[in-house]
Amino acid sequence: MSILKLVVPLVVFFYILSRYKRNSLNLCAFPLMFYLGKNIYLNTEFMSYYFAGLKISSADIVLICLSLCYMYLRNNASTKPYRPSKSVYAAIVIYGIYILFQVGYTYLLFEDVPETDIIFAVKDYLLLPASYILWVSIFRLFSHSQILDFLHTIAFCTLIAAPLYILSGLGLPIYPYEKYLVYSSGLVRDFLTLPKYIILAIAYYLVCRRHNISWMVIMAILIICALFSFTRWVTGTALIVLVLLMIDSIIHESSLISKLKLPVLAIFMLLVGYLGLSLVSPGALSHFSDRWGEVINKGAKTSNLLVRQEYLLTGYRTLTTNLDLNPLFGRGLLKLEQDSYRTVYEGRFDSMVGRQLMILGIVGIICIFSIILFATLRALRFSIFSGEFNPLALIALMIMVEVIVAPFFSPGIMWMAPARIMPIALVQVIARPKKDGA
Repeated sequence: MSILKLVVPLVVFFYILSRYKRNSLNLCAFPLMFYLGKNIYLNTEFMSYYFAGLKISSADIVLICLSLCYMYLRNNASTKPYRPSKSVYAAIVIYGIYILFQVGYTYLLFEDVPETDIIFAVKDYLLLPASYILWVSIFRLFSHSQILDFLHTIAFCTLIAAPLYILSGLGLPIYPYEKYLVYSSGLVRDFLTLPKYIILAIAYYLVCRRHNISWMVIMAILIICALFSFTRWVTGTALIVLVLLMIDSIIHESSLISKLKLPVLAIFMLLVGYLGLSLVSPGALSHFSDRWGEVINKGAKTSNLLVRQEYLLTGYRTLTTNLDLNPLFGRGLLKLEQDSYRTVYEGRFDSMVGRQLMILGIVGIICIFSIILFATLRALRFSIFSGEFNPLALIALMIMVEVIVAPFFSPGIMWMAPARIMPIALVQVIARPKKDGA
């Protein structure tokens, strides 16, 4: 498979380069490939360097690259008029102010900790407002059609990588990396090589493609890829995306046939994905059905959901039962590994919310989810509840579903990285005057 290690990154690189020639916004797709990482044989997702004693993470590198892209793009494009959401902007500002407050709060709690540790800690949390401002500044330079073209570039790169992930899931030695979990049947469940933009790709191809044979093949590949994650929050998010498409079609299409066309096609694609998986790997289908069967039959009693519930309760109990912790403001920005509370989760951080509840406190969690709530409501307003079909707004709404769900089921603050903030910034440019020609 050594040939794939060379061919796949080159194919992705030259594809993005070819797209850049027709739309300069596609330049920003290059740094986003950091998060496809090992899925396209690039060991970039967890890159880190030290500069003047400060750790530079992959998220920092992506942010720096996007900043360079913006400085170049602003000299080659003019700012487009748009109507941003004041509520989303206000929520971002309040969050930024709260993080700055946390700097002083953390310093008071950990007077003996080096200032560089606090600086590095606050840097991670300021990625959210910094990424948001940068993405909005970039998107303002382009029309809706150009932004959709940019999303197409990311979706197609994901489509290139999806078959590799499926083959790896079947147990074939596609990737030279250590696997997360190998089942007795030989199936592989892996997170490091999971295409990070699988939900974005599904959303884009559902909304912006002609519904022909090639579209059916593309959707079958993406749906099977999502199923091969063997991860219920990924497949559950994909199902919600399909439901949103059905609702939008029923509301905005005029004729009965048009209203039923997309819902029927969506159900058909689910069946195609289901049958395709049964043909490719009956064992995978059986395993996946068993995992979802637990949820259907046992609900919240499944061990997987109980673990997440316990993480939230543990974080809350730790805040409210320890006299040296403030439930409102948490225990400071320093990582849990740096103090005695590291044992609370025993190294298993499968829920970002539970962990950040301890670090940022109740106020911090409210600040974060206020941003998500206002962004989601805006996406709803200009997609499903608008008087006309808005493909960019609908895609933004679909991606926001992942932003809502992921913090409860994924570790750390990976979702805060520049790639994860992009949907929130996208929501800010979905409403523009019609004279913009977007």
